Amino acid sequence: MKSLHQFQKNLEFLSFALAVLSFLFSACSSTSGKYKEYCPAPEEIKSNALKIEPCEWKDIENPYADFEFTEKISEEQLEKDLDMLCYLLKTTYAGYEKACERGLDLEILKENVRNHFEGKEIAVGELFEVLKNELSGKIQDTHFSINLNYWVWHFCDDYIVYWSDIFVKKSGNSFEVSEVGENSAKIGIKVGSKYEGDTENLFNYSAKGEEIYRIGEISKARLPSYSQMFKKSDDKINIFPTQEKSLAVPIGGKTHEILVKSEIPIDLRQTVRYGEKETEDSAYISLSHFMPPEYDSVYRKGTDRNFDRFMKAGSKFQNKKNIIVDLRSNGGGSDSYATVFFTLLYMPESEKLSDKELELNAYGLWEKIHKDSGLPIFPDIISPATVQIEMIQYEKFYRGTEEYKMGLEYFKDWNSEQKKSPCRIVYDKMARINKKSISSKDTIAVPEKSRFSGKLIIIIDRNSASATESFVANAKKIFGAKAIILGENSSGCIEYGNVHPYRLPESKIEFCISATEFKNYYSTFQNWHGEGFGFYPDVWSCGADLLETLVNLTGDNSLREEISNIEWALQ
Repeated sequence: MKSLHQFQKNLEFLSFALAVLSFLFSACSSTSGKYKEYCPAPEEIKSNALKIEPCEWKDIENPYADFEFTEKISEEQLEKDLDMLCYLLKTTYAGYEKACERGLDLEILKENVRNHFEGKEIAVGELFEVLKNELSGKIQDTHFSINLNYWVWHFCDDYIVYWSDIFVKKSGNSFEVSEVGENSAKIGIKVGSKYEGDTENLFNYSAKGEEIYRIGEISKARLPSYSQMFKKSDDKINIFPTQEKSLAVPIGGKTHEILVKSEIPIDLRQTVRYGEKETEDSAYISLSHFMPPEYDSVYRKGTDRNFDRFMKAGSKFQNKKNIIVDLRSNGGGSDSYATVFFTLLYMPESEKLSDKELELNAYGLWEKIHKDSGLPIFPDIISPATVQIEMIQYEKFYRGTEEYKMGLEYFKDWNSEQKKSPCRIVYDKMARINKKSISSKDTIAVPEKSRFSGKLIIIIDRNSASATESFVANAKKIFGAKAIILGENSSGCIEYGNVHPYRLPESKIEFCISATEFKNYYSTFQNWHGEGFGFYPDVWSCGADLLETLVNLTGDNSLREEISNIEWALQ
C-alpha cells in the first residue's frame, strides 16, 4: 500500500461541504472514468426517490463572495429576503417537516416579521434577532445556524456537565460519601454520609476507584459560538467559559445546596494538528479536526500529511493492547479519514493492502456491521438551491484537482435537470453505497473478528461534534464493548448534516442548512442522547483526572510519563 490518498479521494470526492456523513456516505467517485459509474445520475435518483415535489427555480447568491454590509434595508428588500428564506427552508432543509410539526409556519413567520417592523426602520442587526426568535424552538438541529458577520446562533441548546466536589461509593444498593472537597466540606457534608438523591446525578468516575461515582448534573448552558469566541472586539465573551450553579443534593437526611461547575475545555484549533505517542502496550493519537482547508491553502500539504499519519495509525498500532484516540474539541469535518483508519485497524496485514483492496474491504466492513440491523436509510434533499450551492462549493474547494473535470460534468447535468424540471427530491443518501456493499464485484467479505483485539479508548468533550460523533458511533458499531468512550458528553451535533451556507440577497444574513437527516440511525445507539446532549461516555472523567482514568483503564503506568500534560491539551 504505497499511498492512501487515492482511496481517501474516492471516499471524499463528492463530500462537497465536507459535512456530517457517516462511514462511507461520501464514497461515490473515482478519479478515472465517467462519473455515472460512481455517482447517481439525475435519472437514477428520480427513479429511486422517496418523494418528489415540484418547486420553482430561484437563483441563489454565492455565500463565499465578498459583499458590502448594509445596516438598514427597505420594506421591498425585506420581502425579497423573506421570500428567499421561506424558499430555502422549504426546498433545502431535511428537517423542514419536523420543524413544521414543532410549530413552524412560513406564512405566520413572514407576517410576524412584517408586523415587527411596521412603521419603523428595518435594521439588519434587529432583523437577525427577529428571525432568530421566530425560528427558536422550531429547529432542533445543532448544525442549523443563522450568521451575520461574526455573530453565529445555533438553534439547539447545549447541555454540559456541572461537577460537584463530592464522590460517593456504591455499597450494596446504596451510596455513601467517600470524598468531599473543600467547598462542600464547609457546608457540613462529611465522608460516610448516605447519599439519598437520584442516580441520574451520579457519574461513573473510575479515576477515584472502582464503584466510585461523582455527583453532578447535566444541564442546559448557552455557550458562545465558535465565531463569538474568536471575536476579539467583544470583551464580554469568555473564550474558556466555566459556568457555575447550585444543585440541591439530599445527603445524610438533609438537603444541601452545593456548588457545581463546568470544566474548562481545551483549546479549539482552527488548523489540523496530529499527535502520536506510544508505550510498549499503548498508542496515543490525537487529531484536532477532520476538516481539511481549501485545496490552494498554504496549510493543505501539511494537513494532508497529518491526515495520512492519522489513517496509517490504524495499521501501525494493530498489535497494541490499547489505542487511545483523543478527539477533544474536534468539531468534525469529513468522515473519509475515519473510514480508512477503521478499515486499516480491522483488517489483518492491512499495511500490505492495495488501494483497491482497501476500498473493497471498506465496503465489506460496512456490510458486516449492518448485517443484523439492516442497511440504514438517510433521507437527503436535492433541489434547485442545493445543486447550485454544491456547484459553488465544488468550484471553490476542488478547482485545479484531478477530479475537477469529471465533477463539473456531474454538476452541469444536475443544474440542467433542475432548471428544466425544478423539484424537491427526497432521496436515500445511502442507496448507491448499500447497493455496492452487497455486490460481489464491489466488496470483499471481511473476517468475523478484527485484527486489532485490544481496547479502543476515545476521549471526547462538549466540543467534540459532527464527524467526531460519527467516529464514536462507528467505533461502537465495529468494535462493540472494546470501544470505550471516555470524558464528558459530546456536542450533540449529528442527527442532521451535509450542511450548506445560503445568503439572503438583501440583508446578507446567512443560514447554514442541513440537507441530510441521520436521526433514525443515531437514535439506535444506547450512548446517544440527542441533539445538544450528544454521546454520553462509558466512563466519565475530566481535567486532572483524565490521566489517572487512562492508567486505570489500560493498566499502563508508562502513560504517566508519555502523556503527562493531557489535562491541558492534545498531546
